[in-house]
Amino acid sequence: MKIEKSTIVVMLCTLAAIMPRPVAADSLMNGRARLLLQRALECMNLDPCDLDFARDVAHSRLVIPAVRDSVRHALSGPRLAGEIEDTLRNEPLDKLFDIVPKWLGIIGTMNSVDPQREPAGKSLPEIPDILPQSLASAVEEFLGDVEPAFVLASGALERLSPEARAYLWARHIAGTFNAEDRPAVRHAMMSSGLNSQLVWRVIRESQQLDPQPYALRYYDAIELVSLDRLLIAAALTCRATFHLSQKLKHLEDWPQEKVRIRTGHGDIVIGSRMDDIYPEAAFLIIDPGGNDRYHNAATAVCLGTGAAISVVLDLEGDDTYSGRELAGTATAVFGISILSDLSGADTYRDSYCGSASSFCGVTILEDRSGSDIYDSWALSQAAAVCGVSLLRDLRGDDRYTAGLCSQAFSGPLAAAFLMDREGDDIYFAGGREPDYERHDDRFLSLSQACSMGDRPFAGGGIAFLLDQDGNDTYIADVYGQGVGYWYSFAALVDAEGNDAYSVYHYGQGAGIHLACGVLCDQQGNDTYQGYILTQGASHDYSVGVLLDCGGDDTYSADHHSQGRAINNAVALLIDSSGDDCYFARQPQRCQGVGNMGGDREYGSLAILLDLDGRDYFSCGAPNDAALLRPSEGVVYDYSKSTATGRKNEFTAGP
Repeated sequence: MKIEKSTIVVMLCTLAAIMPRPVAADSLMNGRARLLLQRALECMNLDPCDLDFARDVAHSRLVIPAVRDSVRHALSGPRLAGEIEDTLRNEPLDKLFDIVPKWLGIIGTMNSVDPQREPAGKSLPEIPDILPQSLASAVEEFLGDVEPAFVLASGALERLSPEARAYLWARHIAGTFNAEDRPAVRHAMMSSGLNSQLVWRVIRESQQLDPQPYALRYYDAIELVSLDRLLIAAALTCRATFHLSQKLKHLEDWPQEKVRIRTGHGDIVIGSRMDDIYPEAAFLIIDPGGNDRYHNAATAVCLGTGAAISVVLDLEGDDTYSGRELAGTATAVFGISILSDLSGADTYRDSYCGSASSFCGVTILEDRSGSDIYDSWALSQAAAVCGVSLLRDLRGDDRYTAGLCSQAFSGPLAAAFLMDREGDDIYFAGGREPDYERHDDRFLSLSQACSMGDRPFAGGGIAFLLDQDGNDTYIADVYGQGVGYWYSFAALVDAEGNDAYSVYHYGQGAGIHLACGVLCDQQGNDTYQGYILTQGASHDYSVGVLLDCGGDDTYSADHHSQGRAINNAVALLIDSSGDDCYFARQPQRCQGVGNMGGDREYGSLAILLDLDGRDYFSCGAPNDAALLRPSEGVVYDYSKSTATGRKNEFTAGP
């Protein structure tokens, strides 16, 4: 019986819609923390309902329902973060793409246009006899498995002309890399196939006094992408790649030199056990071993006639992946990119974006072992705009270095996930783009779990960084380490280890302008260093949460930090155990201080809650007592001595 591909599309979409979803995990806040939070609120004659005063007060398009909920309800952010953490820990990669549509609010929004295609199997190539039979059979099975994904990917983009795709990509790149002031960026854009007229057009648009007409045109086009279809196609491709890796990981018989096979979807390249060089991207690259070099590996750039899907499977070796073009390693632009490296100490270096970067696409980079190096400029290391990106590193002491918009960064209608399972890792973001708006001597980071909306035109996405083990170091400058901006949600969760966090402005659990930011460190003796609006801080109808669940911790900041809320916001810093120190250079502007709201109808709510240990507070808060702070704020310190029946001593502070 011959089945039309349009029928396959309908069957796959129906299957995705009825597939059971996992039950949400408990919140990152445990029951004890919620109970004592309620007691802290009672000190101000408030209850948990008062945390949810009106904050969803603006009008913007592309606001994700889960993000809106995190803005409206102060404790829904930790709940969402707990659900995402549970999924990343326990679900296989392909299942993630069944769950993401729920988080992005795109379930049941399938494009009604049903693509008509040729019968399945017509485009499958003949595998040459030069390949060993077991290898040829595995490749043939892979091709059959991914064929429906091409149909779905094409259908997801069919309402966008090649010209519209080029315009969206050009605008995206020009804005991030500041093409207006950088001739090298303009040259790279033109070298990638974008004509000079288009490059200068998007630059001129960015210089207009009224950006609204161009923003409306941009998001009108963005909304034509059927991201739900791309996610189903990505799940199919991910499953096919995993099955292929299982079939090949014990295979002994490989070609003596590289073999190239032409197909209608792009080239298939089979490598050898030697140190091979792959000078360009391909539809499928399989390499069995050797210290290989890849240029623009797993790059899928479907701007018209380009490849819609690209897969790289490297089984062994200390490999080097270099992205020389705008779209570098494991980058999906209107397509799907999957790179799976099974072993070895690898290096990923991208001149512009890469290492799990997506724009109107879906990308996965999985490195299963080895101490690896990730280094790029921007839009990298799990970065997504109108798409989904995942970087998963399972073992090794890894180093992540980027300029900005990286290490779990998401923009509008996007989700970005960076998961590192083991090792003492270093995350650095900054040093490339000066922050002229606030600090001439600082740099934008926009990384390490950062989600940004396009104020006031479009809400942002979901950004999540999970580091499961090791003594890790996080260094950012402006915007980083669990920060959301304009209808966005971002969370950084570090499960174990003695960790060090450093950010200058906006971070460490910060919500800025109708957004939610969460940082949760679950174990270890940790240090938090910040300057302004850090460490459980929020500004302008937002929610900022820092949760530290164990260890003797040290917090230091200058002002507007450590459970500090301004301009109709909610801020929570909750430390669950240990002997902790809270240092603030301006204690009258830190540590559980709220804000009257100025000309607005109501103010803010700020809480610093320490649940155990002998602690020090620069503001003078005593142990085992509650210190009321200005403008609806409190420092509430609770330890085992208060559990013996002695009632807390409440103090009205300055």
